[in-house]
Formats: sequence, structure tokens, C-alpha cells
Amino acid sequence: MKEADKEYQTVIALDPDTAWNHGNYADFLLFARGQPDAAIGEAEKALEIMNYGMARLTLAAARYAKWRN
Repeated sequence: MKEADKEYQTVIALDPDTAWNHGNYADFLLFARGQPDAAIGEAEKALEIMNYGMARLTLAAARYAKWRN
């Protein structure tokens, strides 16, 4: 899982202005790593760049996960 995290960070570093990179990383952080705070940050970055459904869904799920705990 460390390798996947490193790959996401590399992709974002190479192209930080692509919303999908941040959104996909947010999804990974939430569902694979169980880190809702980090997922919220990445989903918000994605939505600053482009408003799209999957990022909104991930953000909502991350906020719910944070609230639930």
C-alpha cells in the first residue's frame, strides 16, 4: 500500500492541476487507507479545480466517515 501511495503522490507532483489525480487519491485515502481527513483535503483540492460527481461523492463519504468516528 505504501507503493500505491507513493505513486499517487508522484502523479500529483507531475500534474497537480488535474482534478482527477486529486480525486482518485482522495478515494484511495478514504477507502484503502481509512484516512478521512486526508481524503477530505484531496477531494476539496479536486473540487477547486473541477466540480465533478465522483469527487463530491468521495468528499461526502469522507465527511461522513469522519463524523461517524
